[in-house]
Amino acid sequence: VQRDHRFVPRVLPVVAGDTVVFRNADGVWHNAFSISPARAFDLGPFGPGAMRRVRFDHPGVVQVYSGMDPEMAGYIVVLPGQRFARPDRAGAFQFADLAPGRYDVHAWHPDLGERSACVTVTPKGSAVLRITY
Repeated sequence: VQRDHRFVPRVLPVVAGDTVVFRNADGVWHNAFSISPARAFDLGPFGPGAMRRVRFDHPGVVQVYSGMDPEMAGYIVVLPGQRFARPDRAGAFQFADLAPGRYDVHAWHPDLGERSACVTVTPKGSAVLRITY
């Protein structure tokens, strides 16, 4: 959603193959475009209340801007699979129902970039992972 001259949410995780609806909830015209390698597009200008759709087929980070409001920036993180989590304000997150085993975890932040770590889930079904920037 484009609201108060911002993309809300600022970071949107989606799975490859998903379609994102861009809705203009402001009282002014907006645009949404990206030149990111994972998905380039330009929706052109659209007015208050209008919606446009974009399908995201390839994993990667897509930076989204508005040509009508140069201060607006958002990010669509296109993921290769269904397992992802958005951390809370303290940075905590969890995955439910993971089978015991070793997992590669990738974290991404719009200002700090990507970090990766490995974690092993025990047969008791628990593990703690700390990723720091």
